[in-house]
Amino acid sequence: MPIPPPLRIKIIYAIGQMGWSMAAYCAVNLLTYFYLPPETSDTPLFPPFIYQGAIFGLFTLIGLIGAGARLFDAVIDPMIASLSDNSKSSLGKRRFFMAIGMIPIALFTFLIYYPPTTDITINSIWLVICTLLYFVAITFYVVPYTTLICELGHSAQDQLQISALVGAAWVIGFLFSNTVFVVQGFLEQYWSATVAFQTAIGIYCITALVCMALPVFFVNEKKYCRTTQSEMPLKKAMRNVLSNRNFTYFSLALTLYWASLTFIILGSIYYVTILLASDKANATIFGGIGLTLGLLLYPFVYRLTTYWGKKKVVSAAFLTLSFILGSCTFLGKYPFPLWTQLYLLPAITAFPFACMGIVPNAIIADIISEQEQLTGQSQPAMYYAVRAFMVKLGMSLGTLIFPSLLLLGKSTNNDLGIRLTGVVAMLLCLMGFFIFQKYQQPEKGMK
Repeated sequence: MPIPPPLRIKIIYAIGQMGWSMAAYCAVNLLTYFYLPPETSDTPLFPPFIYQGAIFGLFTLIGLIGAGARLFDAVIDPMIASLSDNSKSSLGKRRFFMAIGMIPIALFTFLIYYPPTTDITINSIWLVICTLLYFVAITFYVVPYTTLICELGHSAQDQLQISALVGAAWVIGFLFSNTVFVVQGFLEQYWSATVAFQTAIGIYCITALVCMALPVFFVNEKKYCRTTQSEMPLKKAMRNVLSNRNFTYFSLALTLYWASLTFIILGSIYYVTILLASDKANATIFGGIGLTLGLLLYPFVYRLTTYWGKKKVVSAAFLTLSFILGSCTFLGKYPFPLWTQLYLLPAITAFPFACMGIVPNAIIADIISEQEQLTGQSQPAMYYAVRAFMVKLGMSLGTLIFPSLLLLGKSTNNDLGIRLTGVVAMLLCLMGFFIFQKYQQPEKGMK
């Protein structure tokens, strides 16, 4: 019989999250910055490696590549989940796939930012291939990895604790990656902005790989994980998961949350350099304050969830984030100093970041536990795969729409497109809140 993992094993497991969140930040959140940089002067920060104009008068090439790659990734999530659920590998049904994915994740994250020529057509093909291969690799790692939350956790309380550790690791990974602008600025003393940025990406890729490798080597599934063998075909497993209406409402809400969050993640460099007329290095402050304070709030949110309930906590996070996103529209126009805006608004994001860093994974674990008790069927990877599909769908939506809005203005002389991103993101977040109200907390698990 497997035994509950000690705290050190839970921490080692969580470090894997730090690794893949670092890789994801670099591979996804910096795409628009590198290939469609903010226009703070007459001299572009980076050369135009790919086509910069509008496609069909509405989209951008970088937006289409980013959104298309995410959708491709989302489609293969259930396939990897089914393979993982049915795996009989001696290494473990989760760690086997994680081991396959971790090196390609770091490699293709690195190659995404190394366009081989000055020809925009060749560079575009290169970017499409590297981005698609990155997303295949990240699926091999992330879907089995997140499934371990409910398998390492032997009770609802245990799963919530693991979710909190994983959420904290995501924040640390995001914060560390967010310093790329600082590292780039330092390296620009010696190299061009392009070489400095590419070198910084390389440093983060190596660090991410080391972090992702730790749970592969040190988390023994046979010793610590509650697992059952599944022989369910892919189509039947998908039907079972999608027939759970409670899960569907939660996943749809999460899709809209991530769509809106993608706006503020992609937008931070534009908000800082254009709306607040500040140095790009301060984007690290803008993106880091909320996450740092959110990390400090984790113990509070953990206890709040225990006594208040998961649904109320997530609902409060939706409403708070909606207010913040709407407020981004008026950055630089508030009647108080710009430096105050640089610190104050991101600080308010601490609460929703802490809530959404802890609770969603625990909600999924609750739903999986309820299904197992009611039906006797175990397919946890498929639940996390469908959840990942919906999250990536939301991120694809944000990745597609955000650059399109920038076509309306992303310079100091015309910032209309940047300001509109706040309005659109707020509306998406509010839609997520109303859909989430249809979610009902399962009878089993923490109230």
